Amino acid sequence: MAWYRYLRSLLRITPTNEQLLGALLQLPPPAAKEELNRRATAAVLAEVARAKVDNITRARPPVEVRRSQVRSDSAGSGLFLRSDAHAAKPGDLIAIYAGVYTPPAPDVTHAADGTSILIPLPALREEGAYVINLQGGGWICGAESALQAKNNAAKGLCAGWAVAALANHPPRGSIPNVEAIAVDWDDAISDAVRKHINPITTLPWYIDDGVSVFVPQTVRSRGIVFLASRTINPGDEILFNYRLNPQGNLPRWYAAVPDEISWSVVDDAGLAEKKETKSQKDRWWDQDHGDWGGGLLN
Repeated sequence: MAWYRYLRSLLRITPTNEQLLGALLQLPPPAAKEELNRRATAAVLAEVARAKVDNITRARPPVEVRRSQVRSDSAGSGLFLRSDAHAAKPGDLIAIYAGVYTPPAPDVTHAADGTSILIPLPALREEGAYVINLQGGGWICGAESALQAKNNAAKGLCAGWAVAALANHPPRGSIPNVEAIAVDWDDAISDAVRKHINPITTLPWYIDDGVSVFVPQTVRSRGIVFLASRTINPGDEILFNYRLNPQGNLPRWYAAVPDEISWSVVDDAGLAEKKETKSQKDRWWDQDHGDWGGGLLN
């Protein structure tokens, strides 16, 4: 499969959300999605409880906010696995990416009367670093949530679960230790999500012939969670691949991470599955033919 790896590298093909999720949780797609929703829902409920009681210690998140160890002009606060936490293994939920959700605009290219449709894009100020695009369209802007998390940390308050926006990009010579996975929030927690985690944008969704159209309240919010992609030891900084556009004006501190780093998560899971399948077949063969084979050899 060397040719396939070369081709996907040449075309800059990245793993899909489903491929990464299944590989990290080592489950088939439907079961992986169900398990992700279960874990994410538990984290959301814990975050809601924390928001009601400041500095609540019940169901403490595995991360804390402190000064980043990344040497960069842009790296201030960073996200770390708590020193008193257990090591995180691949697939563990690390944090939730809180922020305002803007769903993909409807599939329209022009209005009925022939005038153009204007789709506003997120403002790319310094806070633009906190904008994360979702596979399938739409984005989450975590600028305000990141600022709130920094303020809470300065006051000595619990960081909470919804602090993924504070994860820094790996410096040169380092690789990410988490993957961003999209999650479709269940209806059962939709109100809590809209209030505490991923509210729907109140800005114009698109502009039709000068008239602003807003996101309907019936649209379900989506989110992002960070899952560990490799073992993270207590005290380690959480590093996330920003995947900035290589055609854009890249900051000096940015070092592109090869897509093969993410593909290795999928490839390694596939190799492990094949190895386990072969071992299982060998065990079945031994169980079915062990006595006969032993008699023949003796």
